Amino acid sequence: MSVRLNPQIIHSENTLIKITLVVFLLAVTVLCYAEPKQPIFIREGFLTGNSFRQISYTEKCGYAMGFVDGVLISPAFQASRNELEWFERCVTRMKDVQVVAILEKFLNENPARWHEPMNVLAWVAMKEACKK
Repeated sequence: MSVRLNPQIIHSENTLIKITLVVFLLAVTVLCYAEPKQPIFIREGFLTGNSFRQISYTEKCGYAMGFVDGVLISPAFQASRNELEWFERCVTRMKDVQVVAILEKFLNENPARWHEPMNVLAWVAMKEACKK
């Protein structure tokens, strides 16, 4: 008996894994110094608000998971745990779909920012949503 895997499912899962890893690395890079006292240069990631709006819902969930995972590991790169407490409190028990909803809401309310890097937009969206 042989098992045939649907190539679309394999491609979708591989894409989700790749996006999650990329977002994770971007988030670590962006957030290694959460709210620094001195200005820092933040590199653009792979996505802008425009491109995030165009990817599939599954890919958005992967982005959200990678973003949250990246922020949560940022203390390993000298990010201040004190400055990340609000984020940790906010995302505790959150699902990926909830993070996606926060990101989509922010983008829908801020179309003038769609051209900006998604890694920065995601940080701002979560900060606005979580500090309320």
